[in-house]
Order: sequence, then C-alpha cells, then structure tokens
Amino acid sequence: MKCIIIDDEPIARKGIEKLVNTIPALEHTGSFENTSMASAHMTNHTVDLIFLDIQMPGLNGLDFAKQISKTTLVIFTTAYVEFALDSYEVDAVDYLVKPIQPARFEKAVEKAVSYHKLLFAEEKNTRIERVESEFMFIKSERRYLKITFKDILFIEGLKDYVIIHTKSKTLFSITY
Repeated sequence: MKCIIIDDEPIARKGIEKLVNTIPALEHTGSFENTSMASAHMTNHTVDLIFLDIQMPGLNGLDFAKQISKTTLVIFTTAYVEFALDSYEVDAVDYLVKPIQPARFEKAVEKAVSYHKLLFAEEKNTRIERVESEFMFIKSERRYLKITFKDILFIEGLKDYVIIHTKSKTLFSITY
C-alpha cells in the first residue's frame, strides 16, 4: 500500500516514518507538514493510506479527511484523544494517540491492509461471489427457511449462532 504522512511536527513525521519503514506491506511515498502540500502530491500520485494528524495550521486533519476519496484510507495520528469520536464521521480506519506504540501501530496497519483488500477485492476477483438471487436459505428450528435479502434488517453473531432479524421475525441458526 502506498502511504503518506501528514503532520506539522517534524519529529512526529520522522517517528511515524520509522514505524512505516518496519512494515513491508507499506510503501512510504511522502511526508508533508500540511494538508495543502499533501493534496498537491495526491493529484499526481496514488495514495492508499494516510497517517494524518488532526491539529495543524490551515485545514485540519478531520476537514481534510472529509475532502479526500473514500478509497484512500486514513489512520489518525494525534496527541488529542478528544477527537476520537469525530474520526468515525470520516470513516477512519483507526485512531492512534501519540506517543504511538509499535505494536498498536502494527495493529492499525493490519486493519488498513485488510480494509484495502476488501475495497479492491472485486477488481481482483478474490473471495467475493456475485449474488444472482434475491434470497437465501437458512436452517432454523430444524427446518430450512427461505429469507429474502430485502426483508433482513440486520444480522448479528452470538458465539456459535447467527441471529437474523427480519421485518417479521427473529431467526436463530447454528454455525458449523
């Protein structure tokens, strides 16, 4: 994954760059002290992942994240815990608080790599099947039931069971 770092603190940029260089899945393509410099870079280069600070002069990290493509993933790297909830609004992959621990950094990158694979899985024809029908069959209460996808409100997992909530009923199915 091609990644960049955006942080107004030179020491923080160097620290994140050192962490990035320890992970073979990442290709560091640039470090920037503000979002306008990064934006200019992104017009000519592909960026899959951004390590993004929040409090910076000019456009802050949260506002910048709202402007970029949804296919570019963001991991916030900041000293401020109070913006963590706001990161959900921009679909951030993770939120790392400085000083960043290497193990925590690796976990965030693993999550980003997984998300990236899912985003582009259809293009690579991996593991995602096309669904031709508008229904599925599940085994519940010792019999098979037909459920239309449009009737499903949500699905939840509970240990060895899958609970399917539909518009008219709740169904329990055991997983094997």
